[in-house]
Amino acid sequence: MTLAALLLAGVPALAVEEPAGAGAGTQAVAPAIHEEPGVPEEPFPVDGWPWDVRATAFLLPVQDAAWLTDDAPFHICPVDVSWTVAGPSEVQVSPECHPPMAAPCELATRSWNFEAQDAMTATGSTRFTIRYVYRYSAQVGTTTLHAEVDPGEAAALDGQVGPPGVKLVHPARASREITPRLPRAARNAGLYAGACPVDLTVDPAGRPREVRARPECPEQLAEAGVKAAGKWRFVPRVVDAVTEPEAVTVVVAFR
Repeated sequence: MTLAALLLAGVPALAVEEPAGAGAGTQAVAPAIHEEPGVPEEPFPVDGWPWDVRATAFLLPVQDAAWLTDDAPFHICPVDVSWTVAGPSEVQVSPECHPPMAAPCELATRSWNFEAQDAMTATGSTRFTIRYVYRYSAQVGTTTLHAEVDPGEAAALDGQVGPPGVKLVHPARASREITPRLPRAARNAGLYAGACPVDLTVDPAGRPREVRARPECPEQLAEAGVKAAGKWRFVPRVVDAVTEPEAVTVVVAFR
């Protein structure tokens, strides 16, 4: 998926301080800056997606460095925005958001200002997504929080396309998953849990085609896994507002 990664100039990195005398391998402590979230004296513009809207960003929310571990080196919080020329923006935090980030990122998004690039001709509304990305960099020993602005899946399906030379791509994703019961044959063979990787092609309507179990799928689960995957539904791949087939691999988990 094409993203205009916008490092928000004017927002300092969340520096991770180390105690005096700390040696290699010492665990980083919480960031020491931004005692109170506030609004900078001069909000800074954000240019990029969507190309017909100009955004003015305010101070980003404080985050907790303790969230970041070797297993989770970054967290994201997508916030969907529906902006209308005639009225206030609608803001909705995505279910994919790291839960502790939801409230501060929603509040930050509501403080952003949006305006049309060309106020003389602007009509209607546009939808896009602001993705707050919180990441730890071991190389420089700091955590950073920045925003990536993207038109979002809804905008792509509505017909928005990328600028010349850049395609707006949204990969296929599952919208309904089926979790089948473990087959009796598997239980008789001593399996009491399991999963079956399945290859399939998502057609432009979001339905699975050419469904087949991967070689690593246990033999006792293959038939049931293929049958369950055939009932999954997807949001299809969208490239510049046109849906396309896409080959994906899903994992059917049994209960």
